[in-house]
Amino acid sequence: MIVTLAGHVDHGKTALVRALTGIDTDRLDAEKQRGLTIELGFAYAEFGGARIGFVDVPGHHKFIRNMIAGVSSEQFAMLVIAADAGPMPQTSEHLDILETIGLQRGIVVFSRADRASSERRDETQAATRALLDGSFLQDAQTLWCSVRSREGIEHIKQALGRAARRTPREPSEGHFRLCVDRAFHLSGAGLVITGAVHSGMAGVGETLATSRSGRAIRVRGMRVLDQDAASASQGDRAAINITGIDLNDIKRGDWLLPVEACTPTRRISIAFQALLRLPRTLSRWTSVHVHHGAAHLTGRLGLVGAHVLQAGETCFVDCLLDEPIIAKWGDPVLIRDAALEATLGGGSVIDTCIAERSGRHQMRERSKLLAALALDCPLASLRAVLAQIPVLSLLAFTGMRNLPAAALQGKLSSADVHCWQVDGKQHVTLEETLVDARSEILRRVDDWHQANPSAAGLRIEALRKTSNLPTLLVQRAIAQLVLNKEMLVQSGALRRPAFQSKHTPQEAALLHALEQQDNRTPTLGDLVETLAMTPQALRQAAKGLETTGELAFVNDRRLVHRAVMQEAIRLVEQLESPRGFVVREFRDLSGLGRNACIDILEYLDRSGITRRIEDRRHLNRRRPSIPSISPRSR
Repeated sequence: MIVTLAGHVDHGKTALVRALTGIDTDRLDAEKQRGLTIELGFAYAEFGGARIGFVDVPGHHKFIRNMIAGVSSEQFAMLVIAADAGPMPQTSEHLDILETIGLQRGIVVFSRADRASSERRDETQAATRALLDGSFLQDAQTLWCSVRSREGIEHIKQALGRAARRTPREPSEGHFRLCVDRAFHLSGAGLVITGAVHSGMAGVGETLATSRSGRAIRVRGMRVLDQDAASASQGDRAAINITGIDLNDIKRGDWLLPVEACTPTRRISIAFQALLRLPRTLSRWTSVHVHHGAAHLTGRLGLVGAHVLQAGETCFVDCLLDEPIIAKWGDPVLIRDAALEATLGGGSVIDTCIAERSGRHQMRERSKLLAALALDCPLASLRAVLAQIPVLSLLAFTGMRNLPAAALQGKLSSADVHCWQVDGKQHVTLEETLVDARSEILRRVDDWHQANPSAAGLRIEALRKTSNLPTLLVQRAIAQLVLNKEMLVQSGALRRPAFQSKHTPQEAALLHALEQQDNRTPTLGDLVETLAMTPQALRQAAKGLETTGELAFVNDRRLVHRAVMQEAIRLVEQLESPRGFVVREFRDLSGLGRNACIDILEYLDRSGITRRIEDRRHLNRRRPSIPSISPRSR
């Protein structure tokens, strides 16, 4: 168990730790000279068979940022109040900080009991009871002590030992995340970082990364609660010996985590609550100081759905940060004013990327989306979000929740969430959303057939441009319709299997001419003369045949039959070599004229079938597939 101390300056926190453990946590010369804690101090001991670590924090308001860096929501609080002085300004501010960061257990210790009369003790206890009313410490055990007379020291040890034995060790599904509060070189070992483990588990030999550089590092050794260990897990305080980076590459506030979890952002959304002792109202885009983990940043606070916020009120807020951080769902965030004089409030992170990617929302819609993201259950939250954003990256959602994708995958079907993969990335949508998308596409294609009986089908690109459905959803719905044999895809167009289109007289004449032509690559001028059509009528007929894939409009002056184009692609595949091929080689193999060859090869370049490098061409390995001709019924 890790115990974090809190309390006003000069109320005896450091002396109490020394009395409990025999360790002086003031390490700096300046601290010893001034008799004042400036930096975080650490000590360890065993009470009743339970290993306990102590984080001693500064009490002076000038060093409040150092105090915040030492606090983690998994810790056990020990609020120290001098019996002869009673609660003071930093007593209440430290209590607000502990409450906001999310600590849930602790004890209250009245120090310097030997200096307080019984009347003064009663006054201190009454003032403390009023201060703690409504807080997480309102029912906490209270103990009296004196480091000079040793009064109560053993009772404190016993209380901490009992609390440590009752501390739950729940397994964490999340990725390993350690918040760095110190980094230093240790003779004979190398670079060592220390901090609190916020989630997950990692062991010696694993490869992790630092949030600042994203560079991979290897874990050489570990100590947990100042003892050698093979692994560290959520709730531990660990010292980790790492290799792969320099001391200059890491600082307080950085995170140690898996490479895939390194997703920096400058915008986080928070379920925020203003302090009951808020010194003033909060307005939109207030400049603030933001404390996240051990990091201290500056930014602006944007209220969502409100113009001002009064003491004790709650609201969703957006934090626009001046530098990127790596935050995850549920992380506690503390907000202080721009002058660093007062704590304004805080809350937990509910979003780092989803709402931002969904585009601009009206305030009411954005509040509804953030409420969905704030739900505790990941699966319930995902369903609620998908009701507002039709398609979502599963990795973006699970990454924001600090969960591996596998943690949700097995539960999706039972929640009527459909998951599919595109280019190695998984996407999700609600089953009902997919059903509605399929129905809309079928209706659109039926309407198209009715309005365009001579056309082969509705172009997929036209469907995408005129539909409000996301492209990924359209693609998935079409794939399912094809698989269910409710739809056919032909040359980039959609049609019903039972639909039979007919050529117009002009289309039939043009197709017949192309099939009979001795010249396999006629120009539009040749065809105008052969068919006795106007250029406008010829282009209209060619456009209809192009949509069915029965001819290719190579450029604005030449048409070729689909069979000729397929033969050209076959010849290109035959000519492919590491050196590529030139126009002359294609001309000799195809028997076509030079101008026709150039036109066809340029068409293949634009279509992504070939790549031109100077005067040579290469077959594109990632070329699109060319569907075979499926002639329409005559």
